[in-house]
Amino acid sequence: MGAVFTILTLGCGTDYVTTPPPTGSGDLFASLVLDHHAIALSTTAPNNTIQLTANAINAQGQPLPGAGQATFSLSDTGSVSITSDGMLTAKSPATGVLVVATLSNRNLTHKDTAYVNVNDVATPPILANFSIQPSQGDSAKTAALDQFGLFGLKQILPQENDAGGTPIDGIPVFFSTADPTVARVEPATGVVTGLRPGTVKIRANTTAYGVTMSDSVVFTITPPLIGAVVALPFTPAGATSPTLRWEPGTIEVSAGATVLFIVLTPHKDIDVVFDDPTDVGESPLAPSGGGDIPLFNAPDENGIFIARSFPVPGSYNYHSTTFDTHGTIIVR
Repeated sequence: MGAVFTILTLGCGTDYVTTPPPTGSGDLFASLVLDHHAIALSTTAPNNTIQLTANAINAQGQPLPGAGQATFSLSDTGSVSITSDGMLTAKSPATGVLVVATLSNRNLTHKDTAYVNVNDVATPPILANFSIQPSQGDSAKTAALDQFGLFGLKQILPQENDAGGTPIDGIPVFFSTADPTVARVEPATGVVTGLRPGTVKIRANTTAYGVTMSDSVVFTITPPLIGAVVALPFTPAGATSPTLRWEPGTIEVSAGATVLFIVLTPHKDIDVVFDDPTDVGESPLAPSGGGDIPLFNAPDENGIFIARSFPVPGSYNYHSTTFDTHGTIIVR
């Protein structure tokens, strides 16, 4: 049961604090922002060039005058070139070339990155429709990341079509999140990681052969699909010997989630008795029956866990008959 230690290392819960919008002097160099982040070029004019501009932004989210000019570097100088003022030119086919803009001002240095694909199609298709909305049968929803990292990841699949509705291949997309405390998103792949329950706007943009388009979708992050409570030693006031109590006392999970009841202290029997075990089911991830959990204990310091599934929303109160400990599982 070494996996039990992994659970405890990662923690049974995390407090997330929403960072307020930056405030402060308009002279503070807070970030560097490129005007294009995902670019498709052809090796044939006029679709072989694009002008990049890197804008210095202050702590209030406004342009910072007099910050200086950014410098540019490339991950592949054989496929594209760039001038000191940001004129990008395609030379040969390539995928995922990185353009990094860097600017230093008053001992602060910030960078921003663009992704570039180059093809050798003489007359590339014209981008007419761009969308990151969920396809039919899908949803803009994912659970918050659980302690095992098994759930909580979802990839956004953009649709990029010409005027006739034909998909256009080879167009990169840049993704960003409006609130990285609710969910983060990988900028080049669109993989969303849910961090805490809530809603968050995910934005995407692309510039394909001179046409720039953007879209956004509101993602819903639900509670995690795996939860854990741990029987931890606790010595009550006035007592001389430790007892066990389930911690945390309350957890929140999504409907259908598995909850692990973990014991690390060897040879101390504990059980889980629900006020109403009717909808407490067997977990498909770690089958061990449903309903109340009979007395069990950890055979050694490696610990042990018993799992239960909670397919029906509601509040599930439970207690132990061997220790004075109670808990609640809230299922959304």
